[in-house]
Amino acid sequence: MNSLLEKASKRPARIIFPEGDDERVASALFKIRDLNIAQPLVFYHGKENRYSGFDVLDPYQDEVLDKYAGLYGELRKPQNLSKDKTKSLLKSNQVFTAALMVREGLADALIAGAAHATKDVARAVIHCLGPESGGLVSSCFLMDTMVQEFGYNGKFIFADCGVIVSPNSEQLAEIAINSGELFKVLFEQEPCIAILSYSTKGSASGDTVDKIREALEITKKKNPQLNIDGEMQADAAIVREVAKIKCPNSTVAGRANVLIFPDLNSGNICYKLVDRLTKARALGPIFLGTKYPASDLSRGCDSEEIVLVTAVISIMAQLKSKGL
Repeated sequence: MNSLLEKASKRPARIIFPEGDDERVASALFKIRDLNIAQPLVFYHGKENRYSGFDVLDPYQDEVLDKYAGLYGELRKPQNLSKDKTKSLLKSNQVFTAALMVREGLADALIAGAAHATKDVARAVIHCLGPESGGLVSSCFLMDTMVQEFGYNGKFIFADCGVIVSPNSEQLAEIAINSGELFKVLFEQEPCIAILSYSTKGSASGDTVDKIREALEITKKKNPQLNIDGEMQADAAIVREVAKIKCPNSTVAGRANVLIFPDLNSGNICYKLVDRLTKARALGPIFLGTKYPASDLSRGCDSEEIVLVTAVISIMAQLKSKGL
């Protein structure tokens, strides 16, 4: 993924890493600095100076807790949270502090999740960064399968694998549109989007199939230029020989590089199997539809994944700064 690293280095974004105590994050941050793909702001609560030359913040300092507890209390005013309760939240999950700092304009983006569960990162992102123009916050994975004949030189976007448990047809359409836009941004290629199912073009029936068909129609109405098709089984979506048999008239079948899953179960199970049973690299979850770029990290990630996710988020931040 050298092209992503090169793009990110053209205008490195300021990114907050609230998990500086994690060894994998520490290792990644020195690589990130050497590659010049981001300007890190690191949260670290330790006595030794392990981050010499970095911008470092202790999120447990009283002045930091007081300031951002007050900001979060204002943000969540309808919930009538006490100052003590908001301070307790920030102490237990510093991702909230990081997200509030991004919201305040002190950084362009945040990356967390090496030491926090997805639900905790997602809650901070949704509550503090918020959705873009009242839209849907979802997520995707950038998958590099290393199998050149599939997707775009082996690369795919899988969505949603991390946030929306059971999306309705409107939500599926928005996930598809946002995923396609990200694919185009990252690779400068037109996305071929397949909405996946256990059915290919009427080979089976059911409520889920009906939902997918509705999502396809909604997507086409919202974005007629988007190359999208469904419902489609996974083999028909990515294998050209199978596509010729099951749906020969589709412009997506056999060529799909963006795969939209009907629910979180199927998406999350699939990405983890592809990641673990093959030589694939899974980056994310990368949040879609937020006001500011952000990514969760799998708690099983390694330092190389953190570096590559940083490149993706830095590119997304570059585009945000241009109003795109």
